[in-house]
Amino acid sequence: MAPPAGGPPRARGILGAALLLAVYLIAAWPIHMGFFFLPLAALLALAHPRSLREYAWLGVGLFWAMLWLPRPGPMHLQAVKAGVVMATGALVALRLARPALGPGTAGLAAVGLGALGTLLWSAGLGLGWEAMEASALREGWATYRTLLREAAGANPVITRSLRSGIAPAAALFPGLAALLALAGFRLAWGWQRRIARAPLEPAPRGLQAFRFEDQLVWALALALALVLFVPAGPGAALGQNLLLVFGALYAVRGLAVTATLAAGLPRFIAVLLAASALLLFPFAATGLFVLGVADTWVDFRRRLAPSLPGGQDR
Repeated sequence: MAPPAGGPPRARGILGAALLLAVYLIAAWPIHMGFFFLPLAALLALAHPRSLREYAWLGVGLFWAMLWLPRPGPMHLQAVKAGVVMATGALVALRLARPALGPGTAGLAAVGLGALGTLLWSAGLGLGWEAMEASALREGWATYRTLLREAAGANPVITRSLRSGIAPAAALFPGLAALLALAGFRLAWGWQRRIARAPLEPAPRGLQAFRFEDQLVWALALALALVLFVPAGPGAALGQNLLLVFGALYAVRGLAVTATLAAGLPRFIAVLLAASALLLFPFAATGLFVLGVADTWVDFRRRLAPSLPGGQDR
């Protein structure tokens, strides 16, 4: 008897989702517990669990989140925990107030509200931007020394690269945390769709449908203005982190345009182009960013591929 239609693709879809989640959990270690498990538990609770599987996953999400939240750590990681809790609360509130919001818009709005709440919370405690950056810098140097001890005789080029990246990573830690939170919230939405018997709508779209509100270009303009016209201080740091976040979002939007336009290419050619982009990553990322910004006005997918299926991940 022939296998049911859609069986193997469904299995491949689950395998691909599991592989993507594993890559994310490794890349976001050790702060992924809150970025993924806490919103997953919240979304499963909103989906009104009925089955043992749903309750089991809800328990797993709460267990890992509760294991992570009370864990002691440096100041900047405590601020991240506060931000994740606020962002998850904002996600729940947005879902209850606007059920039609898609995972893209809901996640972006929730992370933005969580970041704003974290700034206000830090200011109320008298913790300035410089203190947070200093905390991230201390942890970076501690991690660097630990890696040197564990990898004695490591390649000098690698050690110099690690050392030179500590200060920029500390300065851009808030932006990096926001990007990890966005990815974690998006993954959590996708996994609740796989786990829940009555999953939350709407279903997330694929990469080719990735887009967001065009008005966010003004946030990108604000970030550029802060970077260009504020030479130092918290304003400059805020501009750099905003530029990282919105620059990455527009680069992904450019990648979505590229993936849509390359959908008809032979697989070998597509893989070759992807490998070339990885080898020339700085140039490719810049090109994707420019393409994503231009898509705000041109809407390449509507003009050049009007017959392609898919919609907006909003």
